[in-house]
Amino acid sequence: LIGDQFTPVASNAAEATIFGAELSADWRPAERWRFHVSYTFLDAEYDRTRIPTSDLTESAALGCEAIAPLSTVDGAGAPVVVPQCVVDLNGRRLEGAPRHALVGHAGYQAPLVRNIRGFAEATVRYQSQRPVTADNLVMLDSYAETDVRLGLQGRRWEFLLYADNLFDNDAVKSAYTGVDFAGPSVYRTGSGAGESIATPRLTRGTFVTLPDSFTYGFRATVRF
Repeated sequence: LIGDQFTPVASNAAEATIFGAELSADWRPAERWRFHVSYTFLDAEYDRTRIPTSDLTESAALGCEAIAPLSTVDGAGAPVVVPQCVVDLNGRRLEGAPRHALVGHAGYQAPLVRNIRGFAEATVRYQSQRPVTADNLVMLDSYAETDVRLGLQGRRWEFLLYADNLFDNDAVKSAYTGVDFAGPSVYRTGSGAGESIATPRLTRGTFVTLPDSFTYGFRATVRF
């Protein structure tokens, strides 16, 4: 249960291979300038992981390798056995893992008048596509976001103008899937009216958190 939604998640997968590398560099061409960049490469995939599913979309996309029975009850409370497909996640990427991630930062500061300095900063963050589900049928697009800062700083105070998401990138950064109770339900047909009416196959929905749009403002800080 994530939030208030029933959500399928991978748990105790048979095997996964994760390979990655990180690079980071700082450069100060002059006393007032500073540049920083960090890059991460991540190759994270499932190996030899086979799971049962009753999701028709997932079964059609991945292929049904075998049939596994699921014991449950129908609308009248009578025990029934529902067939499930066994699908292979081998080679599918782990959820939420971008192959490429990059952070870049540039900063400049200079003394102005006694004990007061001015500064300007810009930060860029980038992530490539990320899978939302273990079957990789739902993917989040890559995104790049830029924040800037401009301000004055004294010994015990700071005044700051800021702009977040400067170019108003609207790519979704966070999402999960779950049972779509608000959407249509597909009902099974069975030998009895109890099963066909009271045991629906609820559709799978994707729930996203919308990103913050371009935001700007002013902050003041005083230290006592």
